[in-house]
Amino acid sequence: MAEEIAADTVPHPETDHIVLQGQVIKRSYPIASVRPLTWEPKFIFLQPEVEPSCATVSRAMA
Repeated sequence: MAEEIAADTVPHPETDHIVLQGQVIKRSYPIASVRPLTWEPKFIFLQPEVEPSCATVSRAMA
């Protein structure tokens, strides 16, 4: 299942949240993994794009 879903994920980019005046009010920078994992905790996805992969895997497992 992870391989199917991984095709629809990307690493989270560094993000600065800025107000209209240009002031940074929040920084969202992903941290490095503490130990190797099979799934990176900082990956993101768009739900409508990943749902077909989940459905395909779910049907295959049934």
